[in-house]
Amino acid sequence: MPVKFERTLRSLEADRFRGTAVWLLLGTAVLAGWMWWMTSARIPLFESSGAARIEVETAAYSIESPVAGTLVEQSVELGSVVQAGDRMFQLDCRPQRDALSVEESLQRGTTQEIAVLDQQIVAEQQTLASLEQVSQSAVGEAEATASAAETMAALRRREADNLIKLSEQDLERKTDVDRAEARAREQELQVVAARSAVDRIAADYRTQTLRIAARVESLKRERQRLESSRQTTQARIRQLESEIETRQIRAAIAGRIGSLGDLRVGSYVDEGERVAVVVPEGGYRAIAEFPPQAAVGRIRPGQPARVRLHGFPWGQHGTVRATVDRVAGEPQRGHIRIELQVDAGVSTTIPLQHGLPGSVEVEVERVTPMQLVLRTVGKWIQPTAAASVRGISSAHP
Repeated sequence: MPVKFERTLRSLEADRFRGTAVWLLLGTAVLAGWMWWMTSARIPLFESSGAARIEVETAAYSIESPVAGTLVEQSVELGSVVQAGDRMFQLDCRPQRDALSVEESLQRGTTQEIAVLDQQIVAEQQTLASLEQVSQSAVGEAEATASAAETMAALRRREADNLIKLSEQDLERKTDVDRAEARAREQELQVVAARSAVDRIAADYRTQTLRIAARVESLKRERQRLESSRQTTQARIRQLESEIETRQIRAAIAGRIGSLGDLRVGSYVDEGERVAVVVPEGGYRAIAEFPPQAAVGRIRPGQPARVRLHGFPWGQHGTVRATVDRVAGEPQRGHIRIELQVDAGVSTTIPLQHGLPGSVEVEVERVTPMQLVLRTVGKWIQPTAAASVRGISSAHP
């Protein structure tokens, strides 16, 4: 009987050892798995900003009034689609239009006067050309007459000379000699008269030519004066047209009217006052403002991010994926501007629009749980150690 009881005790001890070994092995496996997870797993860390919004990739264009004036026409309303160059507003330009009408009337009158002067100049030039032709013909005829008279005078002179030689031998020819000499003198006088006629005709035509040329020059000077006046009028017309065009406020780019100033027909618009904002169509991006301690050195281009929009609960609509595109190098108003490229390839139920507010979470790094624990312990120890140092310093001044 004692032998059986002893075996029973040894059997119980063996069972207890096997159970302990199993639990020890299980504990060791769990501990090893936990240690592996603590040192090998990667946990993403995020930096978040509640000051974020959706914008179009192409910046919205602010339309400002280039001049001051009274609004007389408004062609757009909030949400209207416009094309580049479309007229959106019209400022009062009646004084400029009245002045333009006067200048255009002056220009038409000056143009008509110039046309009349051009006709007169052409007529005088034609008269001058005809006069030159007539003058050449008349002078030519006079020259021909004078040449014929000279030839006849020379003939008469030779006849008279021959009779003189003959009369020296025959006295009865004395009368014939006198008659021949008279004819020769008469012919010579005709030559003188013909030459005088040539000079007189040439002088008369020169006088007429100079008179017509003087009238042409006078007409040209008057035309030049009128042309100068017309150019001055044209310059004033272009200036007035530019002023009228300036009072037509047009869209600089194509897009949709995102906002309008507090305007109505009859209100006065100051120079430089913003009257509308045109939001161009296109892709979207997210803009976020981060505190410098969260962004500088931690947020870099290429990091993944997600955008949660305030008007669309993320539990129902999800989030919008994005990637950090640009990071500002200097803070503005105490924040760092971050621009993120929205992933257009991922379908979402959220209708993206310019100006949607939301928040952004940027994945800045992935760390192991052990690193996260050490960082947490470090953040807890650091203020405690600093307080201890301050206490020791105060105790031992």
